[in-house]
Amino acid sequence: MTPWSGTIYNGVSHYKITGRAAATDYTVTIRNLTANLSLWVYDDGTFQNLLCTSTEPGTVDETCVGQTTTGELHMRVTIQPDVLGATFAVDVTP
Repeated sequence: MTPWSGTIYNGVSHYKITGRAAATDYTVTIRNLTANLSLWVYDDGTFQNLLCTSTEPGTVDETCVGQTTTGELHMRVTIQPDVLGATFAVDVTP
């Protein structure tokens, strides 16, 4: 498990996680949410190849599982509605 954290100030934040093994399933979880956040995980930086998404309401953990072909995970975390300074932690596990 590799923990990261993030803060959202303008409604959306993007994160790039590298050094993962290609052709491997990864579970991405955002936890400790301080606002209603949604998670999208893509296989590339163009945000075209969606691997998984989670849009649970409220401040419950958001988890999705997807298989990267590039060895990278590109995350988009958005907030609903826009709350400045919402925070969260990120875990990525194979």
